[in-house]
Amino acid sequence: MRKGLTLLGRIYSKGLEILVGGLLAGMIVVGFAAVIARYFLGSWVSLYWAEEVVRYAFIWSVFLVSPLVIRRGAHLELDICVQRLSPRIRRVVGCLNTAVILAFLLILTVQGIVMVRVNVDQLSSALEISMAWIYLAVPVGGVLMLGEYLGMVVSGWRGETETTPRAAPVAVE
Repeated sequence: MRKGLTLLGRIYSKGLEILVGGLLAGMIVVGFAAVIARYFLGSWVSLYWAEEVVRYAFIWSVFLVSPLVIRRGAHLELDICVQRLSPRIRRVVGCLNTAVILAFLLILTVQGIVMVRVNVDQLSSALEISMAWIYLAVPVGGVLMLGEYLGMVVSGWRGETETTPRAAPVAVE
């Protein structure tokens, strides 16, 4: 059972990596094409929709890559004060931190669903697609991030060691 979950986790991570990589590649290609069209083709070709595509792909890529960043422990963490505390107090601060993050992600997800419902009838200016598709990135990313944090909490309760390497800390001098 554990091996199956590990395999599913790797498939999930790789799928998100490929999806975000595709969005990034698409942003680069569309953005580059828009610049070339603007400066070299002038009034012959107008890629008026390119800016919207890049913006919406960026929004989706941020919300899709965030769970991967959580999984790898690569989010920005200021722990200079926490490191000076005793191990017991450090665990308490870690639990409070996790509780605040889970509450925030729950609020983000619920309010993201509200934003999707409110913006169903609003159309984007250039692409003329429902803005609900763009706002859907918020609850989708929220659910994925909640899943990552809840998985960390469950692993912590079980006393399991981390299966993925944590990001190396970076010291600022």
